[in-house]
Amino acid sequence: MRARICDREAETLLAIRLKLDDPSLRDHASQCAACRETIEVAGWMQDVAAIPVEAPVLHDPAYMWWKVDLARRFDTRRQATGPVQIAERIQAGVGIAGVVGLFLYARADLWNGHYWLYGVDLMLVGATVGSVLLLSAAAIAAWKLFIGSK
Repeated sequence: MRARICDREAETLLAIRLKLDDPSLRDHASQCAACRETIEVAGWMQDVAAIPVEAPVLHDPAYMWWKVDLARRFDTRRQATGPVQIAERIQAGVGIAGVVGLFLYARADLWNGHYWLYGVDLMLVGATVGSVLLLSAAAIAAWKLFIGSK
């Protein structure tokens, strides 16, 4: 698309800005598409400029101070609980490592046990069931701590 250029377009814009009513420019604009478009666009822009701009609504200063204070309290709480959350994760890791260590220790020690009932080593069964319960409890706690909190 080629741009329409007219020698009198600048003159037309000046007349619109100064709100001059020149009959020769009006006759020219009725025949020139570029000047006619310029007049239409300038008229539209003047209409938009005439629309009153409403002042923004200012909030109550007490409400603004309350929001700032609330944000400050939330930030302080987040900073204070950060080390506690880290310590909880460390505690869960140490607990899991302790359960695994106890399980391995009990398994090694139980091979020497002589508590049999109907051909079943009772210490081995008790240690295995206890270790499974402890491991499942530690896994549930770790799941809630590490994954459930996100």
